[in-house]
Amino acid sequence: MRNTVFTSTYVQSSIYPQMTDKNPDTDQFEQLSQLQQTTVKNLGGSEFDNIYCMGVSVDENGNLYYGFGWGAADYNPKDPKTNAWYQIVQFDKTTQTATYVGKKGFKTALLELKNTYQKPLMLTLDSPGMNSWQDIEESEGGVDQVSRRTVLTFTALWEELGDCFDGLDLGNDDLGDIDQSEELTPKELDQREVELVSSFIKALYQIDPKMHVTLFPDEQKAIWIQVLKQIEQQYPGFIKRINLRCYEYGNQTDPGPWFTTIKKEIPQFANLKGFVTPCLFPTNSNLAGATYTPPHGKKIPYQTYTYHQMRLQFHSWMENPVNKEYLISGCMWTYEWMLAGIAKADPEKTLRSYRRAIIDGLK
Repeated sequence: MRNTVFTSTYVQSSIYPQMTDKNPDTDQFEQLSQLQQTTVKNLGGSEFDNIYCMGVSVDENGNLYYGFGWGAADYNPKDPKTNAWYQIVQFDKTTQTATYVGKKGFKTALLELKNTYQKPLMLTLDSPGMNSWQDIEESEGGVDQVSRRTVLTFTALWEELGDCFDGLDLGNDDLGDIDQSEELTPKELDQREVELVSSFIKALYQIDPKMHVTLFPDEQKAIWIQVLKQIEQQYPGFIKRINLRCYEYGNQTDPGPWFTTIKKEIPQFANLKGFVTPCLFPTNSNLAGATYTPPHGKKIPYQTYTYHQMRLQFHSWMENPVNKEYLISGCMWTYEWMLAGIAKADPEKTLRSYRRAIIDGLK
């Protein structure tokens, strides 16, 4: 008898941190307010077991921003006219203090989503458009100093929003872009990245040992499993899950080898069943004919999935005996990308249909 299937989805910037209790009476505010209310309703009725809000990023000064974007040439995180980033924590270098500066309406919307949803709500670090890992390293003065400012800035965040979120999800969009000014071998650079992420996670444990921490990698399997190994040795069970990005750079990545490598590298690991969760794109009309270029590779088309195609992809993975034993979870990225596809008429129904496709594919 297989365990209950676990499903999750990501939401980008449909929960807006610039919302306040007293906003100007403008058409833009009315549109944002309606979108936010609709998002809460749709996700609350979707029956996914986890929602990841994407996301928070760090700049080179240690400030935290919430939002989502793709790093346009005129990107300015302090100018909402050019992107969807909004500051939520300000770090003062002189006093070495961090202060929450987000709008009250942001927390109100998050609490409404959490209370409607009644299931774990996670916050994702390292969204496209902001170089979080590189900026974390540079703002801290190197890997060895990563914990000090992380504790200060994320404590300020967690003191204000900790009752909204159950934990933090760590992505890897710019992990390969950390400071390479020193002459490092590929092996030394990998180890530097392992130490950076591990130091950050250990700092999160200092803030709240009960925090749920998940990882959101695509490739770089060796690096992320070494991070998991380090944390398991010191704080067993603190990392709850790996959400494996099986799109873009990790296009159609089979989760089976991740299970196998974890079992080999960490023989004592006790929570392997359901630990790796493959994540796929829903159908998205904006991606028709679009391509991307993976590292050291040629351009390839984005792979998106209808309900039927997503079910078949999960079913295909289940033909691997390793997945048959350990794979009991799936994820969709993201709510907004689904809206740009086939969901405009009935988003709530579409969310439930994708969830059902994952469940059926894992049978």
